[in-house]
Amino acid sequence: MFRILSPPLPTTTFPADATPPPSYEELNKGVETYAILYATASKEVALENKASKNGYLTTAIVKALSGEAADEKGRVTLSGLTSYVQDTVPQLTNGRQRPFTLVEGFKAERLIVAIPIK
Repeated sequence: MFRILSPPLPTTTFPADATPPPSYEELNKGVETYAILYATASKEVALENKASKNGYLTTAIVKALSGEAADEKGRVTLSGLTSYVQDTVPQLTNGRQRPFTLVEGFKAERLIVAIPIK
């Protein structure tokens, strides 16, 4: 189970005339939500990739947060993350594993969980 929090953006140095990017707090203003991502639905088995020694849910989350689930603005939203995970895990496991997600809250689909650095 993962709990997604809104961490501060990494500290970066900007030229004096540049405007720093908004913080997660500014980007997510008015959003109140939580998400639970389960590796599988009830009574199913979570599989592990023997080469990476990670579960397929972890693999999908890392790829999603690294930018594979980014929207047109380069942001990974909660809805983008959960959609990516629910599509990718079954693909990686030939349909043998299906993750289960629970998302609740106000404007949950708008929550920005990552802005991958390129």
